[in-house]
Amino acid sequence: MSSGSERVFEMSGKRVSVAEVLIAAPPHERELAGMFKLLAVLVRAGVPILEVLSLAAQSVRNPWLFALLAKAHADVREGKGVAVSFRSTIDELQMEQARAFDVEAILLPYIHLGDTGENSGCLDDAWLRCAMLLDQNPGARMADLLNWSDSFVHFLRLLSAFQDMGEPILRSLMILQKSAACASMRHCLANIIESIEAGSTLSEGMIKCDGYFGGAVVIALMKAGEAGGNLDAVLHRLVH
Repeated sequence: MSSGSERVFEMSGKRVSVAEVLIAAPPHERELAGMFKLLAVLVRAGVPILEVLSLAAQSVRNPWLFALLAKAHADVREGKGVAVSFRSTIDELQMEQARAFDVEAILLPYIHLGDTGENSGCLDDAWLRCAMLLDQNPGARMADLLNWSDSFVHFLRLLSAFQDMGEPILRSLMILQKSAACASMRHCLANIIESIEAGSTLSEGMIKCDGYFGGAVVIALMKAGEAGGNLDAVLHRLVH
């Protein structure tokens, strides 16, 4: 966060001023649930924490949440904890406007849960618990946060089911490509299949259809799942 009256929170080309944060409505429980579910899924997949915070910051629309995530990204780079950063950012904003006290009241229990999880090495479990406390269907809230269409969610669920059953990824994609109702999805899947047949990984093939297949979040998750040899588990967590 910059100093002076023109202070801003910024990351990956996105900038939100302190003034914009302070006039924004506090985050809704549904968006909080989606954010915490996304953070948990990314951490559990093995995505590095700085990339986790960057991806989440790019995904949220509420200025308060972007401010917290962008500042946490900068603070973690300096060796600080995520929960400590969340608290210090709210403290800084409280000096600017009383509305920050309302946001603190909303977030404080979940920041403390995250702090406990971070200190015990179970940050993903803590964030998942936060998501489930906030909403009975945090997976749907994450899909809303990421602007996933119903057809894309259905595709992920089918792909996860195939992987749970041990179906090879290439054969799974071929079946899904033939059965896809949407012409654009069939075209993208055909390109991914061609890339895999040429020796690329699933995540590398998805980059060519970045705008269609869930964007940077899904690509990061697929890449982490491939690197860890647990793509089936990553997909399962993503859709459940």
